[in-house]
Amino acid sequence: MKSDVTVISFGAGVQSTALLVLAAQGKIAKPDFAVFADTQAEPREVYTWLTKLIEWSTLRIIVGSHGNLMKDQKRHDQGFTTVPLFTAKGGMGMRQCTKSFKIDQINRMIRQELGYKFRQKTKHKVDVMIGISIDEAHRMKPSRTKWINNVWPLIDLGLSRDDCIKIVEGAGLGTPPRSACIMCPYKRNDEWLHLKMTSPDEFERAAKWDDFVRDLKPGQKQFVHRSKVPLRDAHLGEKRNDEQSDLFGDECEGMCGV
Repeated sequence: MKSDVTVISFGAGVQSTALLVLAAQGKIAKPDFAVFADTQAEPREVYTWLTKLIEWSTLRIIVGSHGNLMKDQKRHDQGFTTVPLFTAKGGMGMRQCTKSFKIDQINRMIRQELGYKFRQKTKHKVDVMIGISIDEAHRMKPSRTKWINNVWPLIDLGLSRDDCIKIVEGAGLGTPPRSACIMCPYKRNDEWLHLKMTSPDEFERAAKWDDFVRDLKPGQKQFVHRSKVPLRDAHLGEKRNDEQSDLFGDECEGMCGV
């Protein structure tokens, strides 16, 4: 079915910025607007980049938030967090942060922009452009929301992540940062080390949150770092065999890190 509205899911990372540039250059279908779901836990460099893109883009970028992912008090009071932490007993907790703080919030912002009230039936058909490149094609997933159709223009154009970086840099914008919450458990050691060296206050913020969630769930210690030790004690200089080569793999349904 033909869509009524086209929206960019804007994560302020490499691929979604490339979508914004390609739209400005007329190389992909013209979107009606872009939406940024703010977890209030992104690194400072992402917020700086977001501000820059809002000023640069002729396409309106709407910013909204479900709240602070690191201060999700209602759930914390119940003994859990939506972030999938590593557990001392093995494995990871259930990942709910992407849906609760990204996907659902994006849907709410689109509905609000289209003039819908709470619980009012959505009659529009919306194409949501998601910044997934050919080297991450395994992250492509259809929308679970009936009125939304996910589309992947970068895949259609056969563009890789490196291609996206060149597109953004070629537009004179510089190199975009990688979008991921500062305490995201899917970070590799080099990414943790980058945060620690370039923004020690944000690393400390992540470390304090790691301390906070340790005993959040009674009887089960939880950790942000995959080594299952406190973040401050983790050996960030080593390359671990259990690290994903890609930041998220299929973990964030194409909504984070782009």
